[in-house]
Amino acid sequence: LRNMFKANPDVYDGILIDCKGEAFSASTEFVDGVEKTVHPDMSVKAEKLNTQSATPLKEATEVSQEVKAAVIDYCKANDEIKKAYILQTVRQGENKPTPVYILDFDDKTHTKTLFDGLAAAIKKALKQGETIGMMPAYDKFASVAVENSTPVYVKE
Repeated sequence: LRNMFKANPDVYDGILIDCKGEAFSASTEFVDGVEKTVHPDMSVKAEKLNTQSATPLKEATEVSQEVKAAVIDYCKANDEIKKAYILQTVRQGENKPTPVYILDFDDKTHTKTLFDGLAAAIKKALKQGETIGMMPAYDKFASVAVENSTPVYVKE
């Protein structure tokens, strides 16, 4: 139903279903609400990484090819991004590694825009409940980490 509504937004306001004499109406808003409940959007929450208590950043070992491809595609589509790294850390209170995406770009005023775009680009490749970190390469902690790391993307 959702696909039918999305394909023809000017035609449908909802649908009426007659099930053995009982009428049930479903508006487009209702169908969208069900879709969001079944497949919730990824929530992006800015949270400063406590660099004092986190383990050092190192090369990521548990990144799916789908996520890696999404990162590379996003970087290729953005001229500002010079390099991208996928590292990992273990946050305080956690026992499994969290991937940290580090983008190297010049204009610090575009940090939020670039990170929001990256989050949107990779959200379909992430597993439900998976957390990620993002850092600009100009961050002191990140700049030290990338010195001896191999980028997953380098602008040509």
